[in-house]
Amino acid sequence: MTAPFNRKIALAVSKAMTPRGPKATHEEALEVVRQLRVLAAVSAGEVHAITGLEAAAHLTSEVRVVDRPGWIQAATESFEHLGGEAFSKALEKASPTTVAVGGAASGVQMGAVLSLLSTKILGQFDPFTPSADGQGTLLLVAPTIAAVREELNVDAHDFSLWVCLHEQTHRVQFAAAPWLRGHLEGKVRELLSTITAQAEDLSQELANLAKTLELVKKNRADGVHPSELFLTPEARAITSEITGVMSLLEGHANLVMDSVDASLIPSVKTIRRRFTERAQNRSGVEKALLRWLGMDKKAAQYRDGQAFCTRVVELRGMAEFNRVFERAEHLPTEHEIHHPEEWIARVLDGAHGEA
Repeated sequence: MTAPFNRKIALAVSKAMTPRGPKATHEEALEVVRQLRVLAAVSAGEVHAITGLEAAAHLTSEVRVVDRPGWIQAATESFEHLGGEAFSKALEKASPTTVAVGGAASGVQMGAVLSLLSTKILGQFDPFTPSADGQGTLLLVAPTIAAVREELNVDAHDFSLWVCLHEQTHRVQFAAAPWLRGHLEGKVRELLSTITAQAEDLSQELANLAKTLELVKKNRADGVHPSELFLTPEARAITSEITGVMSLLEGHANLVMDSVDASLIPSVKTIRRRFTERAQNRSGVEKALLRWLGMDKKAAQYRDGQAFCTRVVELRGMAEFNRVFERAEHLPTEHEIHHPEEWIARVLDGAHGEA
């Protein structure tokens, strides 16, 4: 296995590679930050009105407007928090040289990946922030929001509010389901432990090369996504569970941001159309790179999850849909994301009489 990344190297590489964002005066930058803070507060009320989730009216998690290095710093902290235990166990038998060399190489890789993602991520609710006392932190990446808004040539106020609606919905989801953070963290840790257990050290990886190639060949024949070619069936099963949850969360947030009308965001239809066209018109090289990073699968989570949420709300209403946040057993599986009627039958129709 690859040793855990060297955090200092990752941050240094990302700092050197990450563009600062659109040129702006100090006063202009401050205005962008001020506007995002105001709209973050406004959007929380709108999420409450659209979803009916009472947690939206009593949010206690932190909201931070950050630059790209600030987002990268938070991302590395969360990754270390989630993967620390699994990586420590995996390295118990590794030599100091393997740890040093592997950690440095992983640090360079991590820094490069985070640098790229920081130019794509508009915002993120991070439920795993170690310093947030279990409440999580909403991060709004100001320069990336400004850059994408300029690229789309849309109204700054409208676009910022549109983005805030999506990200605030994630904040509300975890507030409405206090158990969700622990559930998702447990699944991620389980996945990391399963992956790292496949190879205890570098020599074992080399010894198992033939077995690894056999696994990749079988997964490719089964039509497995490129990001999962090296995963065992056990790891893929856990990944499927996580995909179901993430599809729900992203789809629900998209449903909320697209539920507003022109009375709140006058240019909402223009924003959605241009945002969709932007994703469709990426170059072949960029599409290939994002596919390698698994971002195409992330895009599918938005699309499929929104279709699931929309269908359930159409059939049973928002109040019934909100039962998904009551307990872990109510979360949809990856299969149910594509078959919402089966989720309705299992959870809404089959759960009557539950305590």
